[in-house]
Amino acid sequence: MVDYREILRLKSLNYSQTDIAASVHSSRNTIQEVLSIASALQIQCHWMTMSQTAYWNLFFIRTDIKRMTNA
Repeated sequence: MVDYREILRLKSLNYSQTDIAASVHSSRNTIQEVLSIASALQIQCHWMTMSQTAYWNLFFIRTDIKRMTNA
């Protein structure tokens, strides 16, 4: 499972996407997609106020819809 909170936390600390990917054991493409969605939803500064489950619901649903429309 992608650790959305950790990705946003590390981004808020100015880690590079490559460093974030290595830290959370996800691909750079996943990191790019998460950060892109976070930017679109304007939630980059709220990583501490939401649960991991809430993030999962936001990102998973968003990426699932994106995949279905690109199929």
